[in-house]
Amino acid sequence: MLTSRTRAHRECMNRWAQSQTITELGELGALWLEGEIPSQPGYEKLCGPDEETHHLIPVLARLNRAGYFTCGSQPGVSPESGCEYDHWQRAAVDGFIDGDDPDLLAEINTAVHGIDGLHLIVHATPRRQLRKFDHFKSVAVTRFAGEDYTWFGACLSRRYLRFMYSETGALDALWGSWQVTVVDEVWGRNDVLWSALERAGQSSS
Repeated sequence: MLTSRTRAHRECMNRWAQSQTITELGELGALWLEGEIPSQPGYEKLCGPDEETHHLIPVLARLNRAGYFTCGSQPGVSPESGCEYDHWQRAAVDGFIDGDDPDLLAEINTAVHGIDGLHLIVHATPRRQLRKFDHFKSVAVTRFAGEDYTWFGACLSRRYLRFMYSETGALDALWGSWQVTVVDEVWGRNDVLWSALERAGQSSS
């Protein structure tokens, strides 16, 4: 007999399987962030957002509903006083914007342009040409004990997208999208990036 949690997970994943567009993925992503549905592809089932991102949920949900389906995000973190470990994070977010929605991409570019330390990373799929925005290689976003540990902004292959999002019906949409990452290169700073993106999400909603 199915438990209520297992049933909720299956119903949730059926919704992801029926999604066809980045817009539909973004709406489901917002619902997952807000705790309205229990699971998201690419994450452990029946597991919500990490605790460290809970204060970012309003801006992330708004961005998802605006059409920026976020697949990863983290706050800026600096070591706590007296902490045994030297742990730093850069505030960062990455995800996907529909390749036929240049206005949202331009809006995010405008929101971060000219703010010291904020960098926009955009990868277009091979069947799309993109010349208006700067391209940067992936950027280290987590440093542990003096060593870079994780990176955001790499160009995701079709094989990787299939591995992560095979449970959705939107693989073609993901492959045809822009992969968009915004990183605050100032280690530990946690207010500038989210204020900029909140303005973008508000004007797109």
